[in-house]
Amino acid sequence: SRSRPLHISIHGNGNQTLVVSNNLQPRKTVEESMRIGLQNIHRRYSIISGRNVEVVKTISSFEVTLPLLEVN
Repeated sequence: SRSRPLHISIHGNGNQTLVVSNNLQPRKTVEESMRIGLQNIHRRYSIISGRNVEVVKTISSFEVTLPLLEVN
């Protein structure tokens, strides 16, 4: 909404990773999630790169750190 905009940040952190973060805005109605999207990201990055995806959720933000993939 205009009063509470979603702020998304995408940046490299110099550690061969890409960080995607946003301010956390919980929904007013709670819908149950199976978290399949995050599970798929974890599994695919592990298979392709052998490196882990990091997910950090705090009171005010949600951040995912993805390893950069090498292209041969």
